[in-house]
Amino acid sequence: EGGARAVHVLEAEPRRVELAAAFGAEGTIPEGASADFVFDFTGAPEAMEQGFARLATGGCLVLAGAVFPARPLQL
Repeated sequence: EGGARAVHVLEAEPRRVELAAAFGAEGTIPEGASADFVFDFTGAPEAMEQGFARLATGGCLVLAGAVFPARPLQL
């Protein structure tokens, strides 16, 4: 609706992947691809770092799940 060419999801739980597909997600991000926007809801430093690594130049990373104490991010 907002003009995105594609929406991809990275999720370990198969039911959540199915739910994302029902809302229009196209599955996992292709190998080596980058993203203009990355949203992380896990709060896991490893996941946030992987999201940052997938950003295209000038991309936007939204960290919405970082509410528990964790190790510092390595960006």
